[in-house]
Amino acid sequence: MQLIRVRVHAALARTINPWLYKSQEVVASTAAKSSSSSSPTYIHIAAGRLARGSGQEELANPDQLEGFASEFEFDTDQRETAEQRDKFLVLRLYEALGAGDRAAVHSLLAPDLEWWFHGPPKHQHMMHLLTGTPSSSFAFVPHSVDALPGSGTVIAEGAGEHGGCYWVHAWTVGPDGVITQLREYFNTDLTVTRLLANSGKCCVWQSRRPDQAQNSLPCLLLAL
Repeated sequence: MQLIRVRVHAALARTINPWLYKSQEVVASTAAKSSSSSSPTYIHIAAGRLARGSGQEELANPDQLEGFASEFEFDTDQRETAEQRDKFLVLRLYEALGAGDRAAVHSLLAPDLEWWFHGPPKHQHMMHLLTGTPSSSFAFVPHSVDALPGSGTVIAEGAGEHGGCYWVHAWTVGPDGVITQLREYFNTDLTVTRLLANSGKCCVWQSRRPDQAQNSLPCLLLAL
């Protein structure tokens, strides 16, 4: 495993955009690959943070996701649980991102969003979307959204509009109802486990790609 230290510059996001990517050092790890390999290079960026800027331009606007959150059913006859609230917040975030609703995104995300990424660098669409850079028109439309009980974690997964890529987002929602962290996985299967008091662990979520039997992808473990 080769360790590479890189600096992510604030130039990734122009000051005219409402979101800036902080200039700071992050550590990336990438497996050494032979020059003849056609496999994509995977990069893991740790502790990247997204912060609001002072500009007035709107967020990058991919295909509209109008009314997306309303497609998911919620039980309104009973008191809302923390998991229901967290799930709705994440669904609302995808809807706001798709609509380019800057005010809604600002209200849902912490001013200093912690971000991890694992996958081919060319698929850092969420970073481009949040920083307002026009290099990506990728639309995140989740196929499933699951709030994991007692963890403040919401897992969403989906695929590209025309296939060819698979993504998983693990969002952390704070007790105040603000999203504080994103772990993003592209073309990577994910298994989420919960650590138990007796030093054991149990699986609480696994990727559900429809083509898992035909298409093998790297797999990572996220322990809560």
